[in-house]
Amino acid sequence: MAAPASDRCLWQSAGQHIAVSRTNNGTILRHRNEEGTRELLRVNAHLGDVRFGKAFDLRYTMSSGREASMSCVLPPDWAAKERHPAVMFVYPGIERKTAVGEPHLVDGPYFIYNKHLFAAHGYVVLEPDLPFDENAGGDFIDSLAGVANLIALHEQVDPRCRYKNTDQVAFRFAQMCEHSFHLPGPPWQDPASYIRNSPSFLAENFEAPLLLMHGDLDYISIAQSEAMFMALTGLKKPVEFVRYLGEDHVYVSAPNIRDAFSRIVTWRDRHGSM
Repeated sequence: MAAPASDRCLWQSAGQHIAVSRTNNGTILRHRNEEGTRELLRVNAHLGDVRFGKAFDLRYTMSSGREASMSCVLPPDWAAKERHPAVMFVYPGIERKTAVGEPHLVDGPYFIYNKHLFAAHGYVVLEPDLPFDENAGGDFIDSLAGVANLIALHEQVDPRCRYKNTDQVAFRFAQMCEHSFHLPGPPWQDPASYIRNSPSFLAENFEAPLLLMHGDLDYISIAQSEAMFMALTGLKKPVEFVRYLGEDHVYVSAPNIRDAFSRIVTWRDRHGSM
């Protein structure tokens, strides 16, 4: 008896096997034979009560004329005539590859940024495609808050700490600013373009409350978030900075993931009317 494709077989013998599967109702260890299936162990069942809302794609056309899509997840109790707060995931360069309807709470594509978890808290969740357009003219970014100081980023980021694919490393390291962000060259040749596109130089224009979260082991230096926090604090803008010790670019510690998600929801609820 073979294990289902969704299961990972740990042991098998004639007519029987032990397999593990990860589902939204927990990680389950099962023993199967010709007489049936017996559950041996279930752990991590804390997401079993999360309810799912409707998920679908919205098609739209970018200013360049390129066709793109936006995934949308509605709250489980969605009513068309009621007003709901919204959350939008904005990440330039990302083209979504996963089906929005897949209930990936455990293996979901964006760890704490899982659309279904936010929808379960009553939010309408939007995630647009924002692919890079290599043929676009002019600067690519006007105010990308995730990158505080592009001048420092140009020679600071070394993705060899994260990526093993040499082609990807070469592209990320040598071309991130000049090619991906469409800046005309390194900062020592055209500093004005970097200043114009670095949010740390636009801090006085910030109006929306900003929650900064950064792992201290991130390959993008935590100094980027520290600089933005200090700038907004000095301007008496609403800002909060959370430093996660031992975390890299993607958080892996369960307590930190829970804390980060809770802080995002609390921050959004506190400032949602601003």
